[in-house]
Amino acid sequence: MDVLNVSEELTLYDVELRHKISIPGPGYRGEITTVYIFIDKDANTYYWITASYQSFEEGKIYDIECKCNRSKSNRLTYVKCLDSTVAVQSEQPAAKPDAEDVLLGLKDY
Repeated sequence: MDVLNVSEELTLYDVELRHKISIPGPGYRGEITTVYIFIDKDANTYYWITASYQSFEEGKIYDIECKCNRSKSNRLTYVKCLDSTVAVQSEQPAAKPDAEDVLLGLKDY
């Protein structure tokens, strides 16, 4: 007999929340269902469907603990952001301030 729903416990480091899609209910275990799409540095994609509120933000990088079902295209369950992880912006070069804004005191450099 084949086992179909095997989940493995994983810790995923430096995964970016690429998409956060809210689907109004009534739906999967609640009024609003949210689909989170994560991508790691090796371009592996993971998805998580939940009805609970989460403070994940698109474009930010996280370290997460989860269970992953690879037979269902990397579906995640029991996702938990690691306590020591503070979400940081994706690595993008900072915009240089305009000289006029600096002179007027509107921005620092």
